[in-house]
Amino acid sequence: MGGIRIGSWGWRAPVMVGWLLMGLIGCEENSPVAPSLVFGEEAAGQQVALTVGQELVLRLEGNPSTGYDWELAELDTSVVVQQGEPRFSPGSNLPGASGIETWRFRAVGRGRTDLRLVYRRSWETEPPLRELPLHLSVS
Repeated sequence: MGGIRIGSWGWRAPVMVGWLLMGLIGCEENSPVAPSLVFGEEAAGQQVALTVGQELVLRLEGNPSTGYDWELAELDTSVVVQQGEPRFSPGSNLPGASGIETWRFRAVGRGRTDLRLVYRRSWETEPPLRELPLHLSVS
């Protein structure tokens, strides 16, 4: 007699088929997230389209030894959230060297938000030395 003998599988065959179907149904919600988008100050003022779960990375030149630092000034956290604290990587081993500050954000909900970072000294009341505004839309 050819083929698979269901009798030897007993109750296990329907259970295994159920597990297989549940795995296939769950694939849609575990689909891969789009790759991270990476921008610098050249992106100022641009519209940026993200999908829910996608990461936005901003790499900005700075020099915290001068007292200037990038600060988050505007963001709707129901649409995009900051991930952790920014990280500074000096351009050399010399004391006071400038470098790159990396900010990471993740799209968490559909909608639109403006993201604005400002480069300023926290104790000064003067306008920021530089700004990075981005217009984000998440689908």
